[in-house]
Amino acid sequence: MKIKEYLKRKRKIYDTDTDYVELAGHSLANFLHGFTSSAIITVIALDNLYLIPMAYYIHKRIDSVILNRTKYESKLGKNIIFPVPSTMGFFLGYLFTKFMLSILKEN
Repeated sequence: MKIKEYLKRKRKIYDTDTDYVELAGHSLANFLHGFTSSAIITVIALDNLYLIPMAYYIHKRIDSVILNRTKYESKLGKNIIFPVPSTMGFFLGYLFTKFMLSILKEN
């Protein structure tokens, strides 16, 4: 029970009051947005007609979470929480693309 209280306790981080749960949730959404952005490129490169609409649908579902939440007004959200996890997700999606294409070239 103490862990839950610790994670949900409001703290001053950079220039905003937030808790670790909210911070992790937003970071995860931004990471997934970047990753699925890059995953669409992978699916198109694979030229699989079944996976293309599925990947696009998944990306748009995550996109709707990003677009329909409250806008970041703090420097923490604008400069760290949105761009950093999204960039990391896109880069890992790029690496995933290279990995998948190398596996397909071997077969």
